[in-house]
Amino acid sequence: MNKKHVKLFERFDLGDDSYTEVIDNVLEMVDVYNAPKTDSKGKPVDEDSELILHKVIVNFDLQVIYKRSGIDGVIFSLKSVALDGAVIDYDENEQDSFDIIDDNIELERYDSEMGGFPLYIDTLQIDMNNSFDTKNWTYSINIGHFG
Repeated sequence: MNKKHVKLFERFDLGDDSYTEVIDNVLEMVDVYNAPKTDSKGKPVDEDSELILHKVIVNFDLQVIYKRSGIDGVIFSLKSVALDGAVIDYDENEQDSFDIIDDNIELERYDSEMGGFPLYIDTLQIDMNNSFDTKNWTYSINIGHFG
């Protein structure tokens, strides 16, 4: 493990400076994998059905670590993810709608990759692990400018 990585996490502190990003253009920024096999009420979902998201709200902390010559690093901490969506059948009829908040996110359940400034959520991947139970979900987030 490189020393810079260890040094950053020794100074890790969950501050009160949280940010909230509302993602309305979900199709461009959010990918969902392993959608649930049942709807939010436990009813089986048809194989032809599709899970769609209308809005995703991400709450997170960013802590900037400074040194004399400038910025030494940025630490990202995911606090909560809220999904507003629906299960749509083959004929585009809404079978189920849901509004779920995952606000008990441990460090082991997400990974992040930092790009350049300005810092914003570039992409978000959600692995639902075939369940609406948020404790089974994992996240992968790209923060900042890539490209």
